[in-house]
Amino acid sequence: MSKSPTTESSLINETRGLPKKTTTGAKHNPALKLKVILGISTALLVMITIVASTIVLRAKNARRKSDWSGKNIEAIVMLKRYSYAKVKKMTNSFSHVLGKGGFGTVYKGKLPDGSGTDVAVKILKDSKGNGEEFINEVLSC
Repeated sequence: MSKSPTTESSLINETRGLPKKTTTGAKHNPALKLKVILGISTALLVMITIVASTIVLRAKNARRKSDWSGKNIEAIVMLKRYSYAKVKKMTNSFSHVLGKGGFGTVYKGKLPDGSGTDVAVKILKDSKGNGEEFINEVLSC
């Protein structure tokens, strides 16, 4: 079957209006290739920064914890110690309870230096460890 010249020319005319086939892969598109490389590089940089920050913070916290272990409690907090008899006198025989905490009962008292300054006196219970928890409690006040 042979095609007539009219039919052939109409087919050619129809295909002339179509756009040319283009390739959109990264192989032929340098802008897309650049975007992919930049995206991957940015993601890697963010991940490396997060990992490095985590390592530094953990090392810093570990060092901070170890600093407490060898120090004298009194040197850290500068606590003043009184004899039991003196504390009993300062608190009027432990007559006014302010509260109870994990390390002992807290009583209201007055300093024996004549200033009349009100103080909170904590009578410590037996505690385990080197007093680190008590130091943290005092420092958080």
